[in-house]
Amino acid sequence: MVQSSDIQMVRPEINFRGSKHHPYYILSEDYSQHSSGSRVTYILCHILNEMGFEAYITSASLIPHFRTPQLTFDIRKKHQTEERHPIAVYTEIVEGNPLDGDVVVRWVNNRMGNVGVQIEFDENDLVFYFSTVFTSSNTIADNSALLTVAGITDENIFNTDNTSEDERSGFCYYAHKYVRDGNGAIAYKLKANGISLCQDIPRTHGEIAHILKKSKVLYTYDLGAITSEARMCGCPVVLVGTDYLYSNYTVAGGSFLDYWHCVRSEQDIDVTEVSEEARVKQVEFLEKYKQKTSLCYTTINNFVTITQEEARRSSPTKVSGSKEITNFSATRDNIFIYGGGSIARNCHSVLMSLGIQNVKGFIVSDGAKTDAETLDKPVYEFSKLPFSPKESGIILAMRMCFREEVLPSLKEMGYDYLHYCVKPR
Repeated sequence: MVQSSDIQMVRPEINFRGSKHHPYYILSEDYSQHSSGSRVTYILCHILNEMGFEAYITSASLIPHFRTPQLTFDIRKKHQTEERHPIAVYTEIVEGNPLDGDVVVRWVNNRMGNVGVQIEFDENDLVFYFSTVFTSSNTIADNSALLTVAGITDENIFNTDNTSEDERSGFCYYAHKYVRDGNGAIAYKLKANGISLCQDIPRTHGEIAHILKKSKVLYTYDLGAITSEARMCGCPVVLVGTDYLYSNYTVAGGSFLDYWHCVRSEQDIDVTEVSEEARVKQVEFLEKYKQKTSLCYTTINNFVTITQEEARRSSPTKVSGSKEITNFSATRDNIFIYGGGSIARNCHSVLMSLGIQNVKGFIVSDGAKTDAETLDKPVYEFSKLPFSPKESGIILAMRMCFREEVLPSLKEMGYDYLHYCVKPR
């Protein structure tokens, strides 16, 4: 395995009278072992800090062994005083520039539009891609716009230690996005005979790895971190061909599916035998994984060089926050966040980093259970909100389908509202 010590990493210039390099503000979802989107942002933040740069993340999740300090308003003010130019890093699910970075980076970690909304980038944005398969042309000259990170798959957990090919039996399957977003049904032959690794069954990483180390094959209806985790455990992966799979993972200039063995339809699933093609793809994956680890260090060096140079040419921010959000909040006595999940918690962290002090709590639909009670803010059911529409503003921070459900009630009651800029994965 290639180590960072084998490659000369870019380091910030040391100045005994203050930092001269420019900080990174990374907007992230709460860290989740089930979300590769959150994992890559946390890993990037950690790597940048390990390199000697200064990077902050908006989420309050604290992960052991990761250097991922949370962005606060005081930190933003300090950087403004020092005339340092923040570099805001957003994934492809974020609209606008909610952190008011002097430099805006778009980090595309999935096929554009895969969240159901096509987000437009500004012509001045710096665009980087986690993989060439997420670009429109499927190629990037000299890897200049690539930004890929290693470590998404925890090799301390997902590995072939204590495994024996002779002892493998049965199979497992995964269909999280296919069921959630594609409204698809899992083939009976899989449900009847296999082990489900879908997210409706809570499992730790260790429990998932144990299943993968014992299984002959993983059948999956969509692509996620679990596909790499399976292969690192020596478990071949077979994609199940459906309209959802082909429409979401085929891109201009090529198909992401070229990297996988894919059965044409559910009828072609053979639960009794692992195909030779699946075994060949498994071997190819391990070789590409080694190459990707090496590429990681090169692309991060390039990313730092480009963004720091762009920040040196930029104008300092005024720590006013996103104009739309701050203006909306400044003209109302009470601000409420409608939502109780990770998007709402992320929204709350961003508002705090912008110095918005009049957030009075969270709103959930009547009868809804919520995770927002873990925050130091009151949680109100919508019909029991003790503030009038004239003195209140509501920021919608939830999945798009839920927004459509609550909008009629908001309009009927006369509440002003604003859509939070992050689209759910």
